Amino acid sequence: MKKKTMLAVLAVLFTVIIAAGLYDHYFAFKPDMHFVISENTEPKDFHLQIITLMLGTDENHPMPKEFEDNLIAFMDWNNAIITDLYEYIQPIDIYAYGEIKDGKVIIRYAGTVTSQDGEKLDYKEEAAFDFGIIPELVGFE
Repeated sequence: MKKKTMLAVLAVLFTVIIAAGLYDHYFAFKPDMHFVISENTEPKDFHLQIITLMLGTDENHPMPKEFEDNLIAFMDWNNAIITDLYEYIQPIDIYAYGEIKDGKVIIRYAGTVTSQDGEKLDYKEEAAFDFGIIPELVGFE
């Protein structure tokens, strides 16, 4: 009797493991996600690093709502930063930073800008995004 019970438990455990593996391989949402820094160094007094998100998904796997919400939040935040930076005059010297901390992507823009009045100002903006996966950071130091 103990032997049959043990075999039944092992069979159920094996079935669960196989089912989880099949789900992960065939049905789970697994995007190919990279954050990339691109630089603008033209003209001479305008140095701006911009963070771009490269995202590849399989259209057969639905995007989770939480992932989509973070994706939209990142794009809105990033576009607002870039729009804001074009309100300043040259010289502009902005660097982009990114890191993974506690499973979240931390993105930061920092440097110096010049106001319309010619005043040199420190600039720093930072935000955290939780995509539920760990993306690759390309070009970040």
